Amino acid sequence: MATEVEFPRYRSFKIILIGNAGVGKTSLIQRYSEGYFHDSSLHKVLKHDFVEKDVLIDRSLYRFVVWDTAGQEKYKSVTRSLYHNVDGVIFVYDVTNTSSYVDLKSWLGEIRDYLEPLPNTCIFLANKCDRDVSEQLVTFSQLKNDPDFSEFMYKYETSALTGDNVGVVFDTLQREIVKKRGGDIDRKYQEIANKHEYTPPSCAC
Repeated sequence: MATEVEFPRYRSFKIILIGNAGVGKTSLIQRYSEGYFHDSSLHKVLKHDFVEKDVLIDRSLYRFVVWDTAGQEKYKSVTRSLYHNVDGVIFVYDVTNTSSYVDLKSWLGEIRDYLEPLPNTCIFLANKCDRDVSEQLVTFSQLKNDPDFSEFMYKYETSALTGDNVGVVFDTLQREIVKKRGGDIDRKYQEIANKHEYTPPSCAC
């Protein structure tokens, strides 16, 4: 009979979502962390400015802390404090709002002032892809073909309402962060883990 092994949490990584007000940052985080969409008309917000989730990647357990900048967009001096020790960035724009797309360039410029982002730890989202084509003023195709973002390899259409690609986005970013930052895993525990069967907890999905 296999012995159950409690995997140690190796490291905690920080992810932030950046973009104009109303692009759906809070809804994306809630869809990711709780698996459902909340109606913004109810004015419901996250209980905290961040959510934490333990994720099993290649038989190693990591904690990801996802920070929401909603409500701070107008006060960038406040938002800047969130850039400390950031491991991954998700840039979000609303496909029905042209200015939210135009402002991606300024958000990217600000990130570069404070961080040294790598193409594989920054992801760009064309959010609200559930909206009718006639309402989409800046399509995902425009994002993919924009030379200003050509160095970044990961771009997705997403919808917090339907859940389209939300899980894919976080899984991709988390794996890239671990690949970049996770080289200090304790080999002793990894060797122990490899000798036993282990069923990951449901929170690690």
